[in-house]
Amino acid sequence: MPSLEDWKQNEKKNNPKMEVDTGHPCLMEKYKRALEVIYSCNGDLKDYTYLSLLVTETGKLFTAEKDFLNSGTLEFTRKILEENPRNMALLPLALNLIEIMIQVDELRLKMLQLLNEKLDSILEESDNSVMAAMFQCCMTIQKSSTAYCPETIRLFTQRKLLDSIFWSLNASTCFHVTQLAIRCYLAILTYMSQQLSSTATLQNLSGQHVNLAKLRHNLLLDLFEKVTNSKKKLGHLKFLMRHCENPGLKKELSDFIVGKLFQEPGNCDNSADSCILRLLTSPKVETAKALLTVPDQRTRQILLYQMTRMLQENGDFEALIIDYLSTQATDSNFVRYITCDDDVIDHVIKTRGLFTFLLEKCDSLWIQHSQDLSEHNTQQILGSILKFHINCNKKRAKPDENKLADFLLKCKQMLQRYLGVPDSLKAAICDLIKVVYENGILKSNNEVSATDFIQAVSYLAISSASTWQLKDSALEALAAILSQEDSDELLQESKDVLKNVILNGHQHGESYVRGSSFKLLAGYIRTFTISTTEELEFITKIEATMLFDQEAIVRRICIDVLSAFVLKISEENLNHLLNIGLHAISSDLDWEVKKKSAKFWSNVVTRLKTDFTARNELNNFAAKKQLTCYDDEQLITALESHGVLTALLLGCQDYEAAVREEYIVLTEAIMQEFDLAQHSLNKLRKLDLEDSSKGNIRGTTEDFDYEEEDIVDTIESVVEAEDSDLLKNLVVKQDQEAKKELTKVKKQDLNEFLQEYTSLEQKAKKVEEGRSEADTLVSILEDIIHSDSGDGLVEI
Repeated sequence: MPSLEDWKQNEKKNNPKMEVDTGHPCLMEKYKRALEVIYSCNGDLKDYTYLSLLVTETGKLFTAEKDFLNSGTLEFTRKILEENPRNMALLPLALNLIEIMIQVDELRLKMLQLLNEKLDSILEESDNSVMAAMFQCCMTIQKSSTAYCPETIRLFTQRKLLDSIFWSLNASTCFHVTQLAIRCYLAILTYMSQQLSSTATLQNLSGQHVNLAKLRHNLLLDLFEKVTNSKKKLGHLKFLMRHCENPGLKKELSDFIVGKLFQEPGNCDNSADSCILRLLTSPKVETAKALLTVPDQRTRQILLYQMTRMLQENGDFEALIIDYLSTQATDSNFVRYITCDDDVIDHVIKTRGLFTFLLEKCDSLWIQHSQDLSEHNTQQILGSILKFHINCNKKRAKPDENKLADFLLKCKQMLQRYLGVPDSLKAAICDLIKVVYENGILKSNNEVSATDFIQAVSYLAISSASTWQLKDSALEALAAILSQEDSDELLQESKDVLKNVILNGHQHGESYVRGSSFKLLAGYIRTFTISTTEELEFITKIEATMLFDQEAIVRRICIDVLSAFVLKISEENLNHLLNIGLHAISSDLDWEVKKKSAKFWSNVVTRLKTDFTARNELNNFAAKKQLTCYDDEQLITALESHGVLTALLLGCQDYEAAVREEYIVLTEAIMQEFDLAQHSLNKLRKLDLEDSSKGNIRGTTEDFDYEEEDIVDTIESVVEAEDSDLLKNLVVKQDQEAKKELTKVKKQDLNEFLQEYTSLEQKAKKVEEGRSEADTLVSILEDIIHSDSGDGLVEI
């Protein structure tokens, strides 16, 4: 039999861990001081999140025994468990720290011994926080152990721990603790099932033999005897059967449940929990058939859901489900089935026969109920059918395209009825159209064209009788239709209709509708050829939105429109669009708008490259060969004049980290593609050569002769100036803000850009060099230490 030393050596071999350098000179001292503060104030800190953050960061950083020794963590936990075990405020923290130390090879045995010694005092009070921490600790022990440990067996078989588990499973305690209790119970069973055999034994510290099969059997008996609430007991057994991953343990558990519940007379009932448990323990067609004859309709419905979830392992259930839904289920039962949870839908679409049957049944019900919509029940049935189609298409199920096209045409007919159709059904139809076209499901189908829906959906988008929710769904459906690649078929008449829809949506009072109208505008710009007059009209709308719309969600979509627009806009209107882009990165108050603007400037670069390539091809400079646009000095100059370099700098200097990261990635890509640093160096060398050939020295400036008395006069005039004169620039700025004009930004040339960006890189490098993995933990420790004195805290 393996000795304790053998087990320790085996654990070290199987669980090698890399030590992490904490890297902060004052970390350990601050950690000790923080623990002292926590102990002295009995865990009652100014901010209740400090303790959870401390545990989280400690788990990330401390990985070796020396970390816990030097920081005083080990001493702190021992002190609580030995001197103050009934402190319900500090005990959960101590158990959380022990959970971290258990994952360290050198400390695992010490922590297990400590828990075994102090378990009775730890669990003496039935405190939810303490029990939750203890249950979580036990689960971590099971996951981190790769071999049997006598101390683990001793802990898992302690009566105090098991009684706490069964008490939590039976009492009316909080849901979180109950869930942890059943998971802990399953973890204990799993640990004792690693060598599932009736002869499997392990030598413990006293040299006795532990029969693991006997221990498992006793644990199951305890569950049945001590959890007296039958409903809760059935719920816990269902959880065990669904989440048990050990095949041998699952078979043993199933046999035990059958023997205790379904073979003894008087124990079997027809409740939903009992029926599901019978199906889980005996997943056979015969069992399922018998269960579907129970009188309670709700129970049969729940059984259908469970059978669907088991289809991948039990394919024979498919025919049984189809037969029941086609012969026994009412329309209401069928509707409840297709409006089930997402996990059930996932299994449905993976089963071809069942999925096809459901679609055909939905089509039949639609024809039956779509004529008279006056009854509320009819509206619910049709709404459920639409929701089922939407969910299936969102998951990219592959229905018969012809049948889906036929169903969409039926939906179009309902939209064209206008009167008598509830807005909820119209919105659901629009949502279905959106999903179908976004996923390109009918791309190769010729029976349904995009123009079939534009007229009817457009009317919903502009009708004053439509709710804003319906308008929003209609606009998104139209945007999805325009997103398809083969949209050349759209007629000029559709273009005019869509333009009116867009302009109408821009004026709506609901921000979601305005945002969706800009989504449609983006598709409109990509799809149609736009005149310069139309361009200016749309630019004016975009500028007004970026300046005056207070809803960030609208401006975020608006910046997406800019990104699409800049690729197609005419040269004469391009500068106006660039000014809006500069305003977005320099002055918008929403960080997501700024982050999205990086795509706009990326597209500006793409536009410039395309334009220069086209010009050179026309001039026969790049015929029949690939043009390297970035070698052209004119293109580099265009980056300066179009404000690209300025926007990159603004983005890299932004106060939001997400914005900086996005722009730094873009800047590095552009610098690498165009080799801006080398280009600037070559330009400077060229200027030096030109100056030296002329006998001039670069960098000299024209001398201005100022008389001393002129300087004195200038100083006196400044001193005598009125305050209004001195603040003239500030007044001008305030006037601009009142008028809400686009922000004027000074454009950077290449040399200025490189100097600024190099400076930013150097600063970032210094910050990165001074950064340590322990910075976050040190910050939390300082907050804890200061919370004792109240420094830096504001009472609310």
